[in-house]
This record gives sequence, structure tokens and C-alpha cells, in this order.
Amino acid sequence: MTHKIKQNRYASWLVIAGLFWSPSALAREPPSGPQFFCENARATYDILDCLKAELKKADEKLRTINRQLDNALSKAEQDKLHKANASWLRYLEDNCDSESFIYDGGTLEGVVYLYCKLDLTLKRTERLREAYRHPLRDAGIIK
Repeated sequence: MTHKIKQNRYASWLVIAGLFWSPSALAREPPSGPQFFCENARATYDILDCLKAELKKADEKLRTINRQLDNALSKAEQDKLHKANASWLRYLEDNCDSESFIYDGGTLEGVVYLYCKLDLTLKRTERLREAYRHPLRDAGIIK
């Protein structure tokens, strides 16, 4: 194993550890960086179960915003959004496969894969809300 890969794995462990430890264990002030998920999970299977549950909630929020957009956009705008969503889904799978592959066969592979999907899904939902705030507001879906 090369030195760079060892460094990347060590750095990744630190990042992953930071995601799951309670903020008070890391510092007295709440973190301002990435969201913390699964603070109370201690074993890998607990972390995986927690991330699956969080991803399910995030997927539902993304589906909700897409349904709202289907009601707020014209047919041409919907077609463009559906095409973009299909591309984004391919990116999501390919990107998270790539990020987790460095841990191929290890216990961290699934954790990194699910966290990647969760993170990108939350960001996509927020991006859609921001990018389409005017049509959503015009349709009375948001204020």
C-alpha cells in the first residue's frame, strides 16, 4: 500500500469518526461544518442502519420537492428537470461507488457509500429548492 493511500485512509477515518461522535466529544461548541448523523451509533451495523434510515428520509424529501416541481413547472420545464434528475442519479451512483471503492471489501465501504448518497441527496434537495424557489413561490407551494 502506498504512503498516499495510507494517508487518505487515515484522513478518511478521522472524517468518518467526526461524523459519528457527538459534537460535545469533539469540542465544547457545536460544529459549524458538516451535519452530524448517527451520533449514538457505536458499531458498524448501527451506523449502517442509521444511515439507511436517514437516507430514506432524505429520499422522501427529494421526491416531495420533485412532485412539487412537477405541479409548478410547465411541461417543457418538467422535461428538462427530469433529464437533469436522471443525469444526477447516474452521477450519484457513480460518484458514491467511486468514493467507497477505496474501502472495497472493508467495513467502511458501506458507511462511506451511504454517507455519500445521504450527503449528495440532501444537497440536491436544497439545490432544487434554491434554484426553483420562484416557480415554487408562484405556485403557492412555498412562501
